[in-house]
Amino acid sequence: MSDDAIRILDRLYFDYTYFIINTMNFNSSGYRIYLDYDLRWTIYADKRLEEWLNRMAGIMELKRIDNVDGNHRIFCVSMNSDNEHASNLYKSQDWQTVYDHPTMRILHNRGMGDYVCEIDNEKGEEIEYINMWNMLYAIYQPVIDRGGLPFHAGLVELDGKGILIAGKSGQGKSTTCRRLSEYWTALCDDETLILFDKENGYMAHPFPTWSDYLWKPSENRWNVDHSVILSAIFFIEQSETDEVMPVETQAESAVLINKSAVEIYQKFLVRFERERKWNAATMVFDNACKMAKTVPAYKLRISLTGRFWEKMEEVIKP
Repeated sequence: MSDDAIRILDRLYFDYTYFIINTMNFNSSGYRIYLDYDLRWTIYADKRLEEWLNRMAGIMELKRIDNVDGNHRIFCVSMNSDNEHASNLYKSQDWQTVYDHPTMRILHNRGMGDYVCEIDNEKGEEIEYINMWNMLYAIYQPVIDRGGLPFHAGLVELDGKGILIAGKSGQGKSTTCRRLSEYWTALCDDETLILFDKENGYMAHPFPTWSDYLWKPSENRWNVDHSVILSAIFFIEQSETDEVMPVETQAESAVLINKSAVEIYQKFLVRFERERKWNAATMVFDNACKMAKTVPAYKLRISLTGRFWEKMEEVIKP
């Protein structure tokens, strides 16, 4: 694309964004999420949701951005807004409902690549955090479309390498991350977003553990813009002894990767109609198969008192 074409597109984005902001009574500044060059968003909220978005931005360590640029946008608007003109505006601009939940409806404009999230936050604080979690559909889906996956796993770092600690709820991911030696860095303990990068392979971003906020006050924060190159996946099992074994086949690895991805994506899948659910699940599985070809996967057996991380280091260090 020529420089003149890029400038024209940037101008159109600029004018379009300000038109939406002014018409729908949004704060003129938003929060940015930068995952890579092609996956960048600015999140805006109307006046009723401004405090809610500020809290979400704090949890995810998002930076406020005052200038309008060429990022894709996520517009958060209260379901209880009386701005009928604004509602008719975005519903008439080739917007399609892509996720429908009792407290959140998400619409997508395929032409612009933008999302509108209609949000009902008037059913209690717990629902507010669930809505933060649900809003991430607008982040996950473009990542999946480009070969990435959400992952039910903790993300830890050793010598610049990203390692996933995967396991279903209650299997000990958080405990495993906490037990690592002090020279390891735990970036998150429950949910990781994996992007496919043509130059670097798979990049892993830490995402929040939303359950930390659902049942008790929490001050935990996650820098979702931070990324590390994904070097290995460990699927944990409880055991009497510490042991690391390679996943035997690429097919088994793909099944395990797919299972961890679906554990996160399932809350969206269940609300899709049948054909769309099939297509979305197929895309996730295809992405899992491709990841299994390049990212080493292991089964990590962990004892209650052993130094399991030393077994991990034997296979991930050169």
